[in-house]
Amino acid sequence: MIIKYVNNKRRDKKIVKDYLNHRTLQSIGEEFSITRERVRQICHFSIGEYGMKKRKEEKKKIATKKEKARYVKEFGENAWLIKDLKKERRKEVKAGKRWSTWFTECQECGTTKMRYNGKGLCINCGARKMYHTPEGKAKKLGYMKDWVNKGDNRRRKSIQEQKRLRWRIENEPGFKQKYLEYARVASRKQNLRRKKIKENK
Repeated sequence: MIIKYVNNKRRDKKIVKDYLNHRTLQSIGEEFSITRERVRQICHFSIGEYGMKKRKEEKKKIATKKEKARYVKEFGENAWLIKDLKKERRKEVKAGKRWSTWFTECQECGTTKMRYNGKGLCINCGARKMYHTPEGKAKKLGYMKDWVNKGDNRRRKSIQEQKRLRWRIENEPGFKQKYLEYARVASRKQNLRRKKIKENK
């Protein structure tokens, strides 16, 4: 890289050298007790905008190499290739050149005009499978049962809480008075809220 202009000061020369050797602006600034913005200005003045951009690109390449080495070590080389392929295909999907990341058309009806839904199916086929097949209906029933069970659990909890309250009122000394005071304050607040709502209407 050609350095167009560097100040006569030795400090500035060293700053530019360190910057080109991929040191951070913060670390250089701490060494020379100046702000990182001043370091950036010195570098920009000496190597220009093109040099700054080139240095950033080089840094990115080094970072990707490190990431690749770590990823390959952990998951294997095929996993990294699949990751790269995924990125490329997602870009194609965004640009509208491809229907989905892994499928070129719907696996059931073969259309590419309808939007991709998931599992290789378009929106129409996906909805049909979800609601009109015996598997889909069974799934739906399962969701409904879960929802009903959750409601039952809530009711059970509320009944248990009421029982606990009664027991505390009957057995704990001084709890009844505290509870009555709390109930009065709560009712006042509720009445105030209702009044405000009526006034706004």
